[in-house]
Amino acid sequence: MDNDRTVLLTELDFEVPDEGRRKVLSRFAQVKMIGEGGMGVVYYGFDSLLERHVAIKFVDRQKMITLPREQEVQFRQECRAMARLRHINVPTIFEAGESEGAPYFIMEYVEGGSLKDIIYAESQRPISEKLSILIQVGEALKHAHSQGIVHRDVKPDNIMIMPGGLAKLVDFGISKTIHHKRALTRDTDYVKGSPFYMCPEQMLFKEVDHRADLFSFAVVCYELLASRHPFFPNPNARPGQFTKIRDIILNTTPPPLRTLMDIGLEESAIAQRALDALSMTLSFCLENDPSERPNRIDDLLNDLKRLHQSLLKKSPVTLTLIKQLVSKRPPLLDDFTSQDMKKMLSSARVRTLRDGEMIFHEGDREPRFYIVSNGQVVIFRVRDGREITLNTLGLGDCFGEMAFLDDSPRMAAARAMGSTALFAVDQEVLKDNNVSFAAKLYRNMAIILAEKLRAAEDRLLLGTGVSGATLGGSKRF
Repeated sequence: MDNDRTVLLTELDFEVPDEGRRKVLSRFAQVKMIGEGGMGVVYYGFDSLLERHVAIKFVDRQKMITLPREQEVQFRQECRAMARLRHINVPTIFEAGESEGAPYFIMEYVEGGSLKDIIYAESQRPISEKLSILIQVGEALKHAHSQGIVHRDVKPDNIMIMPGGLAKLVDFGISKTIHHKRALTRDTDYVKGSPFYMCPEQMLFKEVDHRADLFSFAVVCYELLASRHPFFPNPNARPGQFTKIRDIILNTTPPPLRTLMDIGLEESAIAQRALDALSMTLSFCLENDPSERPNRIDDLLNDLKRLHQSLLKKSPVTLTLIKQLVSKRPPLLDDFTSQDMKKMLSSARVRTLRDGEMIFHEGDREPRFYIVSNGQVVIFRVRDGREITLNTLGLGDCFGEMAFLDDSPRMAAARAMGSTALFAVDQEVLKDNNVSFAAKLYRNMAIILAEKLRAAEDRLLLGTGVSGATLGGSKRF
């Protein structure tokens, strides 16, 4: 957006209920209310200084009248939880504070609709796309659990799907740290979260840990993949009373997922085995007793990835993209055979993006790198409110290798130019599928990154008048 044309909000332009909100919102352009929930209200705004779209969330003071302390503690808990998380599938929090007694925080604006909006409306959506959404949510939960955070309210309403298929897990308002041992209380906690996705121990006011998220996430997986809730198959006949919902969940064994899904492949032996494994893991995750569930989300996440990979191998669109890359022969994969490349790329996730859609931001952490298979990608940094283009990439170009190697923060941002398709090569998936490919890939990455460092050093030395030979030739790093 052109800064000269940006008009900031004034008192006369927008009605807000208190001075605290007015002061915070006055920093932004194009302000509008975009959401209101049980705890607060959310506004959209454009930060003209940093040129980014943001969401500004406030505690609703009217709702604080009944439970002021409870609401404020919950709000601050969300701030702290999100501040600890740095993951592409969790919105980034930029700032938190208080203005005239009104607590607020500013975070990344997530454009798109919730999974709730599409879970039944688009039941014909390809299974591979559904699995891609679930894998991303699973990655977000895995990261949260690694930081000692339990979400406690995983449900379709709290999963946002951005244009291009990027999923974000939102609303950590009732999250808790694993190290904070506190049983639930009947007077307040039972109303937090949706009972249709709540684990039995939470409904029975018992202590919860990360296995509570496993149960809720398994319900979401089941519902999206089978197009029906595991405990309430008829969405129009769900009970309204908490005790009835609890009794049904405690006393119902859902049919195995594999009996409700038709993967629709002629040669489906591999995919069918992957579906059977996923079905069994989901059944364990839906056990009433948390001790009967898997100890970590990894089992469920890996089963989702294996089914996803087996389906991608049969996708005509994916096969076309793979053929394009095999013919292009990226330098990173120069010593791979065509068959090796096909196998490795079949383990990757395809991301399709619209013009201008962000792939990752500077400072993000994610253990994957990308290969451009269609369209273009611009790599850039923002300094002093100005965007600096570092590179423009096309078919066969790779980026994000350093973060793949050692989980470093992204040193620049990446954005799609035009309709773009990428192969996202995940570190863990690659290792699980073929160790020899991973070893060869790591070796090639080390060579290419070393060459990049040499080239950067040479440019620096040329600027200072020192020759490369003076420092020992081409072997330096």
